[in-house]
Amino acid sequence: MSEKLLRKTIRSVILEVWKMPDELEQKYSGKDFAAAVVDDSDKGINIRGLGIQSQEVIRQEREYMKQFSDKLNTTKSGRYIRDQFMKGNIVCAHSIEYEGWHSKKRVDRIKPFSDWMHRFAKNNKNQISCIAYNGAPGSAPNIRDWDSDINNVEEVFNGIGFLMKGYPAYISLTDELTQTLSSIHPDLADHQKNSGIAKRVGSTDNMIDFDNFGGSDEVILDNWAPIGIFIGYDFKSDKLVHQDAFASGLPVYHVNDKTKALIEITNGGTPQ
Repeated sequence: MSEKLLRKTIRSVILEVWKMPDELEQKYSGKDFAAAVVDDSDKGINIRGLGIQSQEVIRQEREYMKQFSDKLNTTKSGRYIRDQFMKGNIVCAHSIEYEGWHSKKRVDRIKPFSDWMHRFAKNNKNQISCIAYNGAPGSAPNIRDWDSDINNVEEVFNGIGFLMKGYPAYISLTDELTQTLSSIHPDLADHQKNSGIAKRVGSTDNMIDFDNFGGSDEVILDNWAPIGIFIGYDFKSDKLVHQDAFASGLPVYHVNDKTKALIEITNGGTPQ
């Protein structure tokens, strides 16, 4: 059995249903805990981000992930989208300095890409969050086609990060505020260390329409690999950031300030 298949098998069994330590269960017991892990409220979203959830809710969220996987792998349009993500034919971008509810990312301003690769690239069994749009580098994201009132394109593409290919474990129209890998409880991280730390969604309400996919505010990406680097407005004048980007050997793209299209640049910084 291959490593990827083994990891998929492990994730599909009961090992993912983590039991919270007693002190956490007591802390979030009663009405507040019920609201936090069941209701679609700010508190509930925050609790998911920390991974502090009851086994009942974990099982329910795993079922949501399975429902998406079934559609992704059994429908013609789902398989097409899946294959485009895995081949790197869709722009799928992971920010290395985006800050969310629980994430305060540390960015090395001298060698941001080398530092990130050193810290995380060997752990690609952990799922990561990305944004994506249905187009190749050079095309612009048509945000009007996303069927979502809110998106992270502006914030992500003003910064820096990697273009990725990989298996889309879930594709959502909106930001699902999934488990934050740097902030989950240490016991949960230890529980999933062999299979890789998984992310989950709290419902399937914002699942994309595979037949009309414009873009996604959160893709849960598995078995990922960097295939490019993007540099947005906030870093375009930073020479050290560019030096580190070109040293990676990956294609490097500037983000167009207006359209957010990705334009490949040479080592001299001139768009091709």
